[in-house]
Amino acid sequence: VCPADAMKMYVSKEESEREGKVVKRPGINYTRCVFCGFCVDICPTNSLRFTGVHDVAYYTYEEQIYTPQEFSKGVPKPIYDREPKKVKAILDEKRGIVYEPSGRS
Repeated sequence: VCPADAMKMYVSKEESEREGKVVKRPGINYTRCVFCGFCVDICPTNSLRFTGVHDVAYYTYEEQIYTPQEFSKGVPKPIYDREPKKVKAILDEKRGIVYEPSGRS
């Protein structure tokens, strides 16, 4: 389903033994994800959802690969040295796109 091959289903051995059937949990590789949303649309249990976080920076390659254990912790929370400023894009005929403070914090 994933055009970038970013989603992988992992077999949960503990849950599979307990349930008596194969239980799979999702993991995601953010180095490949293109945020197309196909995984959200096709999820049979509606367990996947879009979030507002799509611009997280990582220190290592390995941090970008979320196993089911990492995935179950929820959305990665951005850590800022200071709160980012809110801006709005304004189209200026001479300068192109200009970013100005939006007035909201």
